[in-house]
Amino acid sequence: MERQDDTPPEAAVVNVELLACLRESRAFAGLDVEALSEVASRAEVHTLPQGHVLITEGSESRLFYLLMHGQVSIQVESIQPAMEVGIAKLGPGEIIGEGALLAKNARSATAVLLQECTVAAFDPDVVLGIMNERPERAALLFRNIAMVLSARQRLTDRRLLNVTRAQFFPQ
Repeated sequence: MERQDDTPPEAAVVNVELLACLRESRAFAGLDVEALSEVASRAEVHTLPQGHVLITEGSESRLFYLLMHGQVSIQVESIQPAMEVGIAKLGPGEIIGEGALLAKNARSATAVLLQECTVAAFDPDVVLGIMNERPERAALLFRNIAMVLSARQRLTDRRLLNVTRAQFFPQ
């Protein structure tokens, strides 16, 4: 049977896989299939090697990412002593660089691939344009991102508490 469209078979597989990742991502949860399909069609999917720096703290990059496969370390630079400190590990379904959707600020952390990873790169202006076609989409996306950021902040708070306890109340 002959294919009816111009999409190469590899691209069709990636698109279906990306759509599935978007549907399972906490950031895109609950969005309608039409919006997710349009977002997926506008993404660039890349497979990158272990050690690749996806985002650099302080940079002005405008893209944000959805991690499809692999694991990424999120790191911030400490001042005294000067070194990179890992603050989180993110896995499949997580968004990286979501601040690009919220503001045009410099990156607040560095993202380094801990293994070969597949990521989908998104232009925030394109995604926001799709979401703004129906305001309830944009509201849901921003609610989801707020929930993701809140969960990450709670985890960071617990880790900070544990470090403080270990420093001041050694066992």
